[in-house]
Amino acid sequence: MSIENCMFQFATQNGMIEDTGLVTLARAKELWNKYKNKFIFLHENGENPEMCIWINCHDDCSYGDSIWFVDYKSIIKGGEIYNLQKQGE
Repeated sequence: MSIENCMFQFATQNGMIEDTGLVTLARAKELWNKYKNKFIFLHENGENPEMCIWINCHDDCSYGDSIWFVDYKSIIKGGEIYNLQKQGE
């Protein structure tokens, strides 16, 4: 399945590293994998990175829903990135 209305963003406290217009979900995931190790390096060096794949975007200025999102609060373990989230109310 090729979703065409996605965007990818990767930034640190020092600025934007990658910010696409509309791309396919497959392309957004390629970029995620391309930058994963750089995210981990920047995270471990205190540069507060943030990386996101957006879906359901109406145009390249309209962000929809995020399906993958990691930031400075994420946990790095064994070369993988995890988020802790409170479940329920």
